[in-house]
Amino acid sequence: MRSFLVAAVSLLVSCVFAVSLEDAFVKDWALHNYVNLIRPWIVTSDSLLALSESNRLVRLTGENQAITFSIDLSEWGYTEEISGHDIHVNLLDTSFVTYIEGSTELHVFKKDTGVWVNRVKLTSVIKSVTSLSNDSFAILDSHNVLSVWNNGDLGALGTYASFKVFTENGYDYVFADGQLLQLSYEADGLEVNALDANAKIGQEIALKSSLIIDGHHGVSTAGKDVSIKSQVGDKTEVIWTESFDSVLQVKIFTISSSKYLIVVTANCVHAYDISAYLRTHKRETIFRHDLVFNGTFLDILMDESLTVLSISDDKPITFDIFTVDLYSKSKKTFSVPPHQVHVSGKAIIVDQPRSLSSIEKVHHLVEDSQTGTDVLRWLKRTKTHLAQLGRFVVENASGSPQSHLARFTRNLKKSGNPLGSVLGVFVQAGEYEEKFEEDKYGFEKIYIYYDSDNRSIVAKKSKDGSTLWTQKLQQKDNLVDLHSINDEVYVVFSHSVYTLSLRTGEIISEKSFTTTIEKAILVETEISNEKIEEGADPLALALRFGNSLEFLYSETTLADSQFILSQTDDFTLEAYKIAGSKLIQTWKFGTRGEKILAVSDQEGSLTSAAGIARSDRSVLYKYLNPNLVSVVTQEGQSLKVTLLDGITGNVLHIERHSDQIIDPKSINVVQNDNWVVYSYFVKHPKVEQRIVVLDLFSTAENIIGESKSSLNGEFNVTIAQVSAKSFIYPERILQLASTQTKFGLTVRSVIAFTETGQLVEIPKFILNSRRIDDHIMSSEEYEDDFKMMPYEPVIMNNNFQVLNHKIKLQGVEDKNQYILIKPTELESTAVLCFLNKFNEFCTTVQPSLSYDLLNSSFDKLKLSLTIAVLFVVFVLTKPLVDSKKLNAKWLD
Repeated sequence: MRSFLVAAVSLLVSCVFAVSLEDAFVKDWALHNYVNLIRPWIVTSDSLLALSESNRLVRLTGENQAITFSIDLSEWGYTEEISGHDIHVNLLDTSFVTYIEGSTELHVFKKDTGVWVNRVKLTSVIKSVTSLSNDSFAILDSHNVLSVWNNGDLGALGTYASFKVFTENGYDYVFADGQLLQLSYEADGLEVNALDANAKIGQEIALKSSLIIDGHHGVSTAGKDVSIKSQVGDKTEVIWTESFDSVLQVKIFTISSSKYLIVVTANCVHAYDISAYLRTHKRETIFRHDLVFNGTFLDILMDESLTVLSISDDKPITFDIFTVDLYSKSKKTFSVPPHQVHVSGKAIIVDQPRSLSSIEKVHHLVEDSQTGTDVLRWLKRTKTHLAQLGRFVVENASGSPQSHLARFTRNLKKSGNPLGSVLGVFVQAGEYEEKFEEDKYGFEKIYIYYDSDNRSIVAKKSKDGSTLWTQKLQQKDNLVDLHSINDEVYVVFSHSVYTLSLRTGEIISEKSFTTTIEKAILVETEISNEKIEEGADPLALALRFGNSLEFLYSETTLADSQFILSQTDDFTLEAYKIAGSKLIQTWKFGTRGEKILAVSDQEGSLTSAAGIARSDRSVLYKYLNPNLVSVVTQEGQSLKVTLLDGITGNVLHIERHSDQIIDPKSINVVQNDNWVVYSYFVKHPKVEQRIVVLDLFSTAENIIGESKSSLNGEFNVTIAQVSAKSFIYPERILQLASTQTKFGLTVRSVIAFTETGQLVEIPKFILNSRRIDDHIMSSEEYEDDFKMMPYEPVIMNNNFQVLNHKIKLQGVEDKNQYILIKPTELESTAVLCFLNKFNEFCTTVQPSLSYDLLNSSFDKLKLSLTIAVLFVVFVLTKPLVDSKKLNAKWLD
């Protein structure tokens, strides 16, 4: 009895299980791409500050060169029209300063975080900037005014044609036109002391040296020779000289109390510790460190180690960082590719492939169900169990025995030895490295994109952004489309199609065409029940050539009643019925005077409710037409939104916006369920961002089966009522999308990406066209719809609705960015990824909150103990109840 109780309680406790969102999915993460770097600077021995071609400053840290911060210089007036080579950067102790060639202002940023510190405004054009100690810098402008910036204050030192700087005993000295100024950085600001130049510094050193080491020593270069001069009184002598194959750069570094002379040659950096030599003039006191590098020299840094940055001469080009530790003499080298893989073409999001074990399990179940006799089913089941045993043995073996066993088995099979088939039963699953674990709740997604600059297809995990695989394609044609069906990825170019494995990225096949591919279309097919039971999608890829289709696989059997949309030019939208391999045009929409700005259809929309229950118990039926098409056009200064039936082409509704100047590039439209939401930016008479919602309603007759549209055009569903409302949003919107869930039970939200880099979730109940605007709402009206509220034209910013929170995202104006949403197995939750060439960001969205998820604070232990106690009480009291019932029967 006791063992039974223990087993029963254990069984119940094991049933008390739910997924925690914190455990199932990292809530959000972001990857910032630097795209193409054009100019780098060394910050530390393992980090770079680099300028991209889009005028972004990024700090790359570590050998994997993770982006520590990214600064969009366009926010500070550095537009894309400004060449990156006209942007200058000077590194300070803990900050760096940037300015544009020919400008009058500078910007100061923190070196570790990229946080903006200050703007320095001059009255004249900047001529040169020189870094000083204590996060200070000297500026010489076009009027020869020399100024020093320190701790937010800018002070003028005077008017000088040129100047030189050197450091000695913790002070910066400025020698300018025969004057010597000592700079002292005090707590209350900068102190400038004028010194006797003749007493402090030799005139020969000051005037004729290319670099000043201290008051009595300077460095001179003459061709391939580098010399150190010493001046005491009027006597000047060369105390050290060295000849080199070439001299690219000479620098003086002061580290603590030591001074180093740096000489950069074609492929080597020579660092001379001259601290003792300056005092003794004895050559044996010089300690020399050499660092050999490859490529073309770019930059140098010296602290406790010597670091050189160069650009490789080989292909592909890389920025190479060479470092030698001055004390341990240890060396290290790593490279940074200036061209980073990024989204510059089509992007899609798909479910993670099922694990091989789950596929095999389903396959065997289907196979068993189709096997006639019990003996055959037993034999197949025995083989399956042996394979599972072999998988367990192989997967838990060490790497070397496993690889030897797999190799041995393959060799036996090749030689025709029957033992190979026997061993193959045991190791068949171990020969493939499983990358995908069982994803019970569907949180694991894969987003795939094409990088046209690097000609590569990239697949990454939505959970953390880690790269699954990258496949380089030797293809120069333009990308037409990108699709994925049944664990295969189809990359369609204008004259070829590549089929890749979703699991590994390997190229399965390549097919070329002489005729240009106009479009790639996913069509529904008829597949066997066995494949459906195994989880196959009834889809196939069709390629359009004019008015004909060619299927990638010739054995494709099409499902009935399918049509496609095609926008032939800026003014014409056409629809075609798919009839085998032919396309038959069914309707055409558009006139030469109306330019088509955006088109949207009802693809992928699911809904669970055909109507809205009102407070008086009546039902407001939704207009649910899976063939609804929304077309936004512009004629002159007027914006027109036309709703069409996608089968017949009949116009169902027209919404007009006149007497305002609209930015045609700002149009975004999304539709789902029974509504259409579109946004546009008004430039006149008022500058504002507007969002318009159209809620579509039908009648009970249409809901119960009358007046449905069909492919032959016999019927046409009319919209009984269109309710519209316009809202004002405080930021410009660049992109719109709608959330999706597996069954359509969860309320929808509209996802908007704004100009300031925010992904904002706007619940659909806020964008409700039935919100009351002409009187005070009654209690019945509050109950008339979900979260019904009075109409407010302005949608205020709500930080709780910003999905990326503190993570700053950068948008692009060319619409080459994607908000990808994929439902999970949990109805409350969907995975959202935002991709463009600058950012990769993923998170989860829950429009109705986490009603089927447990948070991290849920006390599973208490629930388990409660159930266990209740079960024990039930078992203990059941005999008493049975006894009482029996006694009651005896009494009767």
